[in-house]
Amino acid sequence: MLPTRPPRTTEPNSDQTRIESPHWFDWLEPDSASGRPRDYDHVIVGAGAAGLSLAWALLDHRPQDSILLIDRRSHYVNDRTWCYWNVQRTAFDDLATHAWDRWRVVAPGGGRGGSDWDVTAASKRYRYLRLRAIDVYQRTLGRLSRAENVRLALGRTVESCRDLGDEEGFEVITSLGVARGRRLYLGTGWNDGRGTRTNVELEQGSSGLVQQFVGWRVRLTHPTPVVGFDPTTPILMDFRCDQSCGPHFLYVLPDSERGGLVESTMLLPPGVRVGRERHEQAIRQALAEQWAARADDYEILETEAGRIPMNTQPAPPPVGLERAFAQGRCRRIGLAGGAARPSSGYAFVRIQRQVRALARGLRDPRVAPRKYDFLDTIFLQVLRDHPEQVPTLFTRMFERTQPDALARFLTDASDWGDDLSLILALPKLPFLRAAARSRPIWGPLLSDLVLEYLGMVDDALISRASVNPAGSSSPTGLG
Repeated sequence: MLPTRPPRTTEPNSDQTRIESPHWFDWLEPDSASGRPRDYDHVIVGAGAAGLSLAWALLDHRPQDSILLIDRRSHYVNDRTWCYWNVQRTAFDDLATHAWDRWRVVAPGGGRGGSDWDVTAASKRYRYLRLRAIDVYQRTLGRLSRAENVRLALGRTVESCRDLGDEEGFEVITSLGVARGRRLYLGTGWNDGRGTRTNVELEQGSSGLVQQFVGWRVRLTHPTPVVGFDPTTPILMDFRCDQSCGPHFLYVLPDSERGGLVESTMLLPPGVRVGRERHEQAIRQALAEQWAARADDYEILETEAGRIPMNTQPAPPPVGLERAFAQGRCRRIGLAGGAARPSSGYAFVRIQRQVRALARGLRDPRVAPRKYDFLDTIFLQVLRDHPEQVPTLFTRMFERTQPDALARFLTDASDWGDDLSLILALPKLPFLRAAARSRPIWGPLLSDLVLEYLGMVDDALISRASVNPAGSSSPTGLG
């Protein structure tokens, strides 16, 4: 039985950028009656986007189950920006601060007369939504704090997780207490007993790349800026920056004419890191060259940074939890669970699909059809083989693919016609060579893809038979 919750603190306003620890009691204290660690139906290690979203989904699908979230952070700040096309709805779409119907990609040269290759695409159907992390945190924490079966332990580091068997579940040992759970979900950043973090483990042995980024949200302070931001059009990729460390682009999300998020992103081999100063220098240079803003012409409101694995191969189960993983009693979630799209790094919508599948108890909580792993494996091989061609490949892809089709493809909702249009837009020879080089990886995926396609055909035939049972004529009279 869970102890009585103390009074809930007032939730912050949406314009605040820091949420202090809710202090929902120390739920890692032993049960006062038995002296045993407290038991929960679900223990979630990591209370970031994936952990909070999973708790939200569990409340929807398993409202009576008890849930414990553990996270090493002591408070929440606006540390991330999540963007996606609204091809598929999520529970957080209404939190979007911006919804753009156009976007740009820029590469140096490639245009007429040696000018920049500047592509602006516009969609009649979809919008590119921008969410602030603090707004998502506030909404989820607000709902979870009102649920009597949910507990949150912040400022706790998970030291080890032990499988006690099918009946007993798991014992989770933290820096300040022990808890038990029937099911265990592991996010990024936990210590698996070998001194390695999950993100690092994902990067080691990866066949893909790692997306490393540093972002500044800036506001121009000069009374009359020489050049303002364009609030109507985000820049998804601007390759007019130093490429000496590999593929490197700027990502610009305008707040208004007077500022926005300017992010430096590099695509690096697994395990390779570039110092933060290189990213910050790229941001400073872009502000000076594109917005004529010197250091005293802007202020930095917020910063964000991170690394996203771009890999189609899942991380191995943690030591000691192999059997639990095979049985589906323990799962990785979020970036640790392969939720990021390997070829792009987009993760938010995939996380929502993943946690809902887990909450529904699906044994294979796949975030997207298998064809995307197959296509992304080959695409990543091209990026690794030809890093110097990355600006051209992405700019060409955005220029020659219909915007709505590309939005569906990047959101895992494309049909075969969309896929074909993307394939036709890209050069064939590098991809054929990459397909040959990456066959050991995509070979097993191809057999799964064939089985998935046959299953789709079977479903279509069953659906058609139910609409037109034997002996009836089709609506068109064609038999």
